[in-house]
Amino acid sequence: MTDKPKNILPVLHLRGVLVFPYMMANLDVGHTHSMKSLERAALENNRIILATQKSFLDENPIKSGIYTTGVLAEIKQFVKMPNNTMRVLVEGLNRVKLGEIFELDACYFTDYQEFEPSIRDVLEVEALRKLTLEYFEKWGSVNNKVSPEVFITAKAIEEPQRFFDFIVGNLFIDIKQKQELLEEECLDIAFNKVLVILTREIDL
Repeated sequence: MTDKPKNILPVLHLRGVLVFPYMMANLDVGHTHSMKSLERAALENNRIILATQKSFLDENPIKSGIYTTGVLAEIKQFVKMPNNTMRVLVEGLNRVKLGEIFELDACYFTDYQEFEPSIRDVLEVEALRKLTLEYFEKWGSVNNKVSPEVFITAKAIEEPQRFFDFIVGNLFIDIKQKQELLEEECLDIAFNKVLVILTREIDL
């Protein structure tokens, strides 16, 4: 019996940013290894692994310095800027577990495994989705930083996982909290966690 070939892609570490599946994000990239990763990803059907670093102050966070749960993303566009940096537009596709990170030709790569959070009870998850929408709207009523279009979009998303990722991606919470929600492997539990966060934010 032969071993199953590993999925391997360039990895881009993010500082102070976390991208969820279905989320579009503009990223400014200046680190040499990171720009090499983007260039290499262009040769890999514009696919790249995004992983957030644990410490904002870490200048070389690869391996032990980044979270091992990240996102498979597609590069929609990247532009070389006059100041020797790149601006890149990415779209998150799916959650991934990162494996070994290694360097090759000044570029970081990782093997990875895609995963989707499980659902224990479909009816409970749907009830939690509706309750989360209600609390999200309450949170928005006391938070003027969110545009009305965000709430219109949230109401239109019926698929629970996509709804969850959209909500969390638009919350102004600590990166560590977002990372914990990205890592959660059960959607029922994840919804309960975000409800706790929303309740606390509303009561502030």
